[in-house]
Amino acid sequence: MNVRVSSVLSVPLPVVWSLMRQSSTLVFITKPIVTFAEADNFPEEWEVGVPVQTNVVMFGIGAGAPYEFTFTDIDTKNHTMVTDECGAGITRWQHIMEVEALTDTTCRYTDRVVVTPKCLARRVQWYYKYRHWR
Repeated sequence: MNVRVSSVLSVPLPVVWSLMRQSSTLVFITKPIVTFAEADNFPEEWEVGVPVQTNVVMFGIGAGAPYEFTFTDIDTKNHTMVTDECGAGITRWQHIMEVEALTDTTCRYTDRVVVTPKCLARRVQWYYKYRHWR
């Protein structure tokens, strides 16, 4: 199932692109719905081909469930990043993040997610809308 969530941001593309590549941005935008037990061990900036193994904690409840993601592409020319992810009850999750300039001071950020099983699509859409709000 494909999910797409976009937001127009009143921030220049270079600022958003820089923040997208930092692991601290992921940690910030997912709280408090999702936290990562091993976030302190994340690289400062994401790298292609390096698997990140962590435990995700949903709503601060429990010890966490194993989760893994790998950046399979970081395209600085087209301002896109792609991850393959799995774990925590999700068989497969491909996440495409992209940012495009609208003006010198605004841009559109889009998350596209291909998730299996399809029954998770509504929850995924809600979760990404929350992340955009953050």
